[in-house]
Amino acid sequence: MPAPDLSGPTVDGGKIAWPDYRGKVVIVNTWGSWCDPCREEARDLQQAYAEYQGRGVEFLGINTREQGREGGQNFEKEFGVQYPSLHDPDGSLVLKFPRGTITPQAVPNTLVVDRSGRLAGWALHQVGPADLDALIAPLLAESP
Repeated sequence: MPAPDLSGPTVDGGKIAWPDYRGKVVIVNTWGSWCDPCREEARDLQQAYAEYQGRGVEFLGINTREQGREGGQNFEKEFGVQYPSLHDPDGSLVLKFPRGTITPQAVPNTLVVDRSGRLAGWALHQVGPADLDALIAPLLAESP
């Protein structure tokens, strides 16, 4: 099933254009600065981002159900998050995902999008390094 268009404004005031991610494996993580499991997995996600950078893998966060940007900005600074995160205060981006691939009323969720733009896997819970490797490795093994 195709991934939804995830274009929009970022936590830091920039913009994301989903078509810029075509042809890459994309890890999408939904989070909130107020979420303890999100805080616990943030460094693992950042470490995986650094490990897979330059290997055809991109990371994209969705800071959801957080009205202002300040909480998200502070979260990214505290945990050293270097990949961009979309600002989704009303949850509209999260609701674009097909039923069963995400839990819209809870975070964190992590999804992987293959090079063809299809949802290839997801985890409806906090992820660690082994989970991320299991999501990413099979897609990197496929021919581009």
